[in-house]
Amino acid sequence: MSQDVAALGDEIAGLRRHTHEQLTSPQSLMLGKLDSLQRTMTDVGLTLDRLLDKDGA
Repeated sequence: MSQDVAALGDEIAGLRRHTHEQLTSPQSLMLGKLDSLQRTMTDVGLTLDRLLDKDGA
C-alpha cells in the first residue's frame, strides 16, 4: 500500500512538472505579446498627441 501511495505521489509530481512546462511557454509568449501591444499603443498615443498639437497650432 505504501508503495502504491509513493508511486501515486511520483505520478502527481510528474504531472505537475509536465503541466508547468506546457503552460510556461504560452504564458511567456502572451506576456511578450502584451508588452509589445502596450508599447505600440503608447506610440499611437504619442503620435496622436503630436498630430493634434499640429492641428491646433
